[in-house]
Amino acid sequence: MKKLHVLTMLLALYAGYPGLSFAAEDYCKPSYTSTGYDGRGVSAFTLTDNDGNTATVRDISTAISQPIYWDKTDVIFATKPGSIVTLRHTNASGEWMHSYLYIDFNNDKEFTAELDANNYYVPTATSELVSYNRYSPNDEATWYNGDGSTATNGYINMSGATLPSFTIPENIEPGDYRARFKLDWNSTDPCGNMKTSSSGKAEIVADNGRIVDFIIRIQSQQERTVTVKSSDTTRGTVSIEGFEGTTVTTAGPVTVVATCIPGNSFVNWTNEATDDIIATSLTTVTNGNDDITLVANFGGLAYPTMYRTFTNSSSQQNRYLKRVTTEGTSTPEVFNASTSAELPYTAFSGYAGSYVTSGANIDKTANPIVIEHGTTSFDITYYGWSTAISNNSSELGWTQEAYFIDWNGNGSFTDPGEASQKGWSDMPNNDIYNGFTRQISIPVGQAPGTYRMRVVFYEPASASDTWVSTLFTTLNNRIRNGISYDFAIEISDPVDMKLRDVSATQRTGKVNPDTEDVILTAFNIRTSGTLNPYSISNIKAEYTGSDTEDIQNLRWIYSTSDKIGNETVAYANSATPSMSFDCNKTLSAGNNYFMLVADIAPEAVIGNDISVKISSADINGIGTYDFDANQPGGYTVAYDPDYTRGNALWFDTPNSSTIGANIWNRNDFSTTDVNPDQIWERKSFPIGNGSFGGNILGSINRERVVLNEKTLWKGGPGTGASSYWDMNRNVSDATLQQIRTYLENGQNSMANTLVVNNYAGKINYDRNKFGVFTTMGEAYVSTGITESNVTDYKRIMNMDKSIVVVQFSSDGVDYSRKYFSSYPDNVMVWNYTSDGGNQNLTFSFSCPQTVNSVEAVEGGLLYKCSLPNNGMQWAMRVYVRVNGAGTVTPNATGRTITISGANDVDFILAADTDYAMNFTPDYNDNNAFVGEDPVANVNKWIDAAKAYTYDQLYDRHYTDYSNLYGRTEIAINPDKKFENLPTPTRLAQYRQGTLDHGLEQMYFQYGRYLLISSSRQGNMPANLQGMWHNNTDGPWRVDYHNNINLQMNYWPATCTNLLECFTPFIDYVRGLVEPGKRTAQAYYGARGWTAEVSTNIFGFTAPLNSTDMSWNYNPTAGPWLATQIWEYYDYTRDNDWLKNIGYDIIKESANFCSDLLYMANGTYTSAPSYSPEHGTADLGATYANAVTREILSAAIKSATILNVDSDLVTEWKEKLEKMYPYKIGRYGQLQEWYNDIDTYNDDHRHTNHLFGLHPGTTINALEDTELVDACKETLRQRGDAATGWSMGWKLNHWARLLDGDHAYILFQNLLKEGTADNMWDLHPPFQIDGNFGGTAGIAELFLQSHNGKLHLLPALPSTWTNGHISGLLTRGNFEVDIYYNNNELDYAVIRSNAGEPCNVYYNGKELNFNTTKGEEYTIRYNSTTGQLESEMTSGIDDITYEKDSTTYMEVTPNPNNGHFNVMISGKGTGILNVNAYNMTGQVVKTMRVNKTEESIEFPFDCNVASGCYLLQAEGNNTSATQKFIVH
Repeated sequence: MKKLHVLTMLLALYAGYPGLSFAAEDYCKPSYTSTGYDGRGVSAFTLTDNDGNTATVRDISTAISQPIYWDKTDVIFATKPGSIVTLRHTNASGEWMHSYLYIDFNNDKEFTAELDANNYYVPTATSELVSYNRYSPNDEATWYNGDGSTATNGYINMSGATLPSFTIPENIEPGDYRARFKLDWNSTDPCGNMKTSSSGKAEIVADNGRIVDFIIRIQSQQERTVTVKSSDTTRGTVSIEGFEGTTVTTAGPVTVVATCIPGNSFVNWTNEATDDIIATSLTTVTNGNDDITLVANFGGLAYPTMYRTFTNSSSQQNRYLKRVTTEGTSTPEVFNASTSAELPYTAFSGYAGSYVTSGANIDKTANPIVIEHGTTSFDITYYGWSTAISNNSSELGWTQEAYFIDWNGNGSFTDPGEASQKGWSDMPNNDIYNGFTRQISIPVGQAPGTYRMRVVFYEPASASDTWVSTLFTTLNNRIRNGISYDFAIEISDPVDMKLRDVSATQRTGKVNPDTEDVILTAFNIRTSGTLNPYSISNIKAEYTGSDTEDIQNLRWIYSTSDKIGNETVAYANSATPSMSFDCNKTLSAGNNYFMLVADIAPEAVIGNDISVKISSADINGIGTYDFDANQPGGYTVAYDPDYTRGNALWFDTPNSSTIGANIWNRNDFSTTDVNPDQIWERKSFPIGNGSFGGNILGSINRERVVLNEKTLWKGGPGTGASSYWDMNRNVSDATLQQIRTYLENGQNSMANTLVVNNYAGKINYDRNKFGVFTTMGEAYVSTGITESNVTDYKRIMNMDKSIVVVQFSSDGVDYSRKYFSSYPDNVMVWNYTSDGGNQNLTFSFSCPQTVNSVEAVEGGLLYKCSLPNNGMQWAMRVYVRVNGAGTVTPNATGRTITISGANDVDFILAADTDYAMNFTPDYNDNNAFVGEDPVANVNKWIDAAKAYTYDQLYDRHYTDYSNLYGRTEIAINPDKKFENLPTPTRLAQYRQGTLDHGLEQMYFQYGRYLLISSSRQGNMPANLQGMWHNNTDGPWRVDYHNNINLQMNYWPATCTNLLECFTPFIDYVRGLVEPGKRTAQAYYGARGWTAEVSTNIFGFTAPLNSTDMSWNYNPTAGPWLATQIWEYYDYTRDNDWLKNIGYDIIKESANFCSDLLYMANGTYTSAPSYSPEHGTADLGATYANAVTREILSAAIKSATILNVDSDLVTEWKEKLEKMYPYKIGRYGQLQEWYNDIDTYNDDHRHTNHLFGLHPGTTINALEDTELVDACKETLRQRGDAATGWSMGWKLNHWARLLDGDHAYILFQNLLKEGTADNMWDLHPPFQIDGNFGGTAGIAELFLQSHNGKLHLLPALPSTWTNGHISGLLTRGNFEVDIYYNNNELDYAVIRSNAGEPCNVYYNGKELNFNTTKGEEYTIRYNSTTGQLESEMTSGIDDITYEKDSTTYMEVTPNPNNGHFNVMISGKGTGILNVNAYNMTGQVVKTMRVNKTEESIEFPFDCNVASGCYLLQAEGNNTSATQKFIVH
């Protein structure tokens, strides 16, 4: 633990403060006087120790205009080493001020404050700040006290307030020590809080603070006798630490220890002579001069007393369980309350923020949960109370849950293995009201007996709070906004195993060829007892399907639940009509599932039946058990895609048809950071084509689709061009120079005041002038289906296929809905089908905007709408058709479309606004961003789209989408199988510690899906929520935030090979350049352009009208954007693009940064600057200087490539070479500011000062050892918990530091704590940048190229032992596939797309070689020689093959991503063998198709690397060959 030496730092800080002076060799004794709050303060305080010694410091004036510093060193408080001391305000008045007590233990005339950020900011053992009440290191989000307790705000009633007690060090020498009492606002600085308050004065001055010095005298100790006794030696024993026996005669403190005998509890220590309670902890220290006998009192087993608080005592009290049930036990229901009295409801007896015991714990142990000995797990289901109490609605869903079980019976819940992971992180968890199930694991071999289980419901201040691990330690059993329940788990005595029952179930449905891990059939043997267990030695089964060759790789999997496990007990490579499987599996008490799992063969024949019936099982101890021959079921081989397979997110529970609808009528999301429609935020699925998007809710009775057009924005010049463009203030050169002078002189607060007064813009951050991204509205399809009748529900988003599917059955009818948004056709398409009955549907649309008219048009309705705020016109057309029977009836008056008697319905929607991008807007034109007529566009798009069938529209959409998405594939430990469960279930298990690499792979691909869906050429870039929004207002106006957020959105566009999705970002930045030149000139008199933090689609570049410059002042936000323009070039190496588009953006940004640089102390620095959202004005925040380095470097490289602007290159180089360097601070951290003023263990969410590490390139982990170590220290202090996007950025930081295991911790935290059930990133609320940052971070684990090398596997987590990733893109425009095994490179394939020289780096070895554009190179690591080796794979010439004259075969699309359709026509019929070959003749995929007609069409999936392949079909009178290309 490093010390925070505040004095040296503050001497410089205070040097420029008027009226402040003190000598450096003495204690800081500020000489200024107070202002502000007359009479608020502490005029007297008293110190008392546990021996009764006391002293009072008096006569401290609390009036204003009185000195801040008071010398009371004539007052002496005498005490001894080891004494417990308490300070209490004995005469005080007022509120909201905080007290701090310091002791200069080493007499060095400094008071060092040293708090442990990993332990709730309690003072460390060496800290000279010994106690305090209230301190918040994190922007006042959480407040701490010196004993580790927390509070929700900084409120203190100073009258009678007491500081947490502290202990005088036992080893302190006798003598006098200077002590300091400080009354201040939120500062551990012993010299006072110098942060500028709203009045412009330092906080301690403006708040009438005080600093009072006095003396603590440590007296020497006399020898005395200490004796310890046990009240009951059958319950507990006693000892004296460091001494034999139970009596010792010594001077100084003595540590006494009580030890409980298991099954008993410790009560307290008492003084035998007086019966006074001395301590309540097992170990305590006695200190004094008198002989003493201490008695340790023991009792029966007692559990920790719980405390609860509510941050809003009136509205948060209704948080209770109504019912608890279990499965796998002998107690199916633990309790079920029908009234609030039965809960029992207890009104909160304290005030908001106070902790009370009343109602904090509810004892439900009277009805124990009985389980048989040997049971390894059972399920418990919680049902939340959902009825209002005293007009307060139920809020249990706003808590998180964890359970604790005292398995060793010692009365505590802190031993290893006794605490669970959180049951969920997302809040609210509304599933709790319908039943939320947890699996409770029982330790193997747990002895019979009764065990206490405590279930805690707790609402943390942040979803990522690690309260579970600290609840019974530093949190001191205190529950925030929640409640706890105690249950008894009773494990019965072991008995002989008995057979309860045996059941068998054959699975049913349709199955595709080439499908792995299909459960064919299963049986369950349910037993009781554990003694003399049975075992299974043989299983016999019969194959009753069409063809045994349809299945392969058969194995019996054992599990104690009905979910597929990993324990294989028997195996057969292929099926036969009669099968016998030998095994040796001992049965457990409870359920014993044996599942026959197989892979469906690639050549399985369409239409064939797959059926297996279990004949018998030999049960040792019983005999042969013959199963009933009647085992209905079985599969049919069919091309009926299982959309839950592959990279697919899915739910098995429908969303409400009413909750959340039209949310803007109740809450427009303008005054809260909690989305009022949590179902939309966490349980809907997004689709989009870059401009028109939607969220599918998947409701039954009335489907809800929330619609968005990405340019539907309020605000901008349409509200009045002259006032809108008057966004900039003009700042004089003299003002800017004065700010810099203040900063040079260390007068940062005065500089900040000048910045506040001059650099705030003229436009407020509101939805009127600045504007806001707003939703179009919600489309509904009413179905008439009753939700209670629904079975087999699935709501699926398959990102491999870019489609959302809703499937369910009701009253014998199977329903399917499919949704996608097509980029090539500019439409959104829905397809509603029913099998077994017709549908009667009604379409309607609810819109919060102005609907000018609704017209009936062919097949549907045309909506003409506008935004009255700025006059923006927009339109939506809905076209509906039936395929087959049925009618479509539009009703313009009722604004509905009715569909009757149809079983196949297509909805085709198009939407557009009149917005047009403008790179050179006319600042006098209200219509500068007005373009084409949206009505004409939607009519054009619908008229074109309706000419295609649904299948054709989807094929066009999929071909376009897969050309992007299919470039990259990832497989992490592919040999490990993970059950295909609903995504919320998988996430819940992951949060509880269950590894799921399949979920991790999906997270990577989900980021790519979201980027493709929200960012396509010709439209705006992805905003804070991509393009999806459900309200008329939202967090940060759902704008373009240029302080990490917009930039992070485009990190995966380069490295994961989605450069086409990058173009909207480029166009957007181009649109900022001209307005940004006005901003640069007005505020700085500078060349070039810039943009501040918050921008919109109308060229807004100025600071907003806010005085909080920690976020509002960020002139290097624009240059940060420009660095990514260089990144685009670096990945493409397109010199024409650089010349025509990129260079001017980079050049003008570099000119701006060059002009912003200021020569101070012999180096250039960006001044003034701020570390974003953190701190005050600075002479050179590390972040600002790092961005400046990056853009100057990019400009130099760009100009050199193009051979232009040599004079500018000279200027840029000169300034770059003389820039203020990175600095390493006194804690070993990378300094955040110009001077070393960082706070130790600062856990702020922003890590902007590490920009040079990532996304910048000026800190190189392979070379800059000292800086790399400093970055690691910074990240360690920042911690691994944060908001979603912050964890995404830290993941990238750790990847760049080549620490894959630490990066993996951040990735896991991101999934566990920063991800909703629909996998959207949560800030919270939903903010999409974390998704993109996470995807990019995963790519960085596999491949990095920022340092001029293709660094293979730079930060591979050790748990990702084998796998591959293909299609990643690097700087230099190389496309790379990487294959690895046993955590070591196997080989990499590099495709050169630009013909650039290639430098490959792996494991300390480099390989350099020239490349030819279009060629492919294979790199292998020879572990024997430790060298990299390469070979070139030549390009393959185009080859023409003759087709059989009677047969025609076509592959579409071609080229493709390995997933395509095959059409074969010809007279031949029968079984066809269809094989795919690579160019060496190796078969890479085989399947069998039954051709029953002249023409057949079927899908073909071929997971292969990029290249040329042959497809050959052979059969009776059929022979055809076709070349296809995989990209």
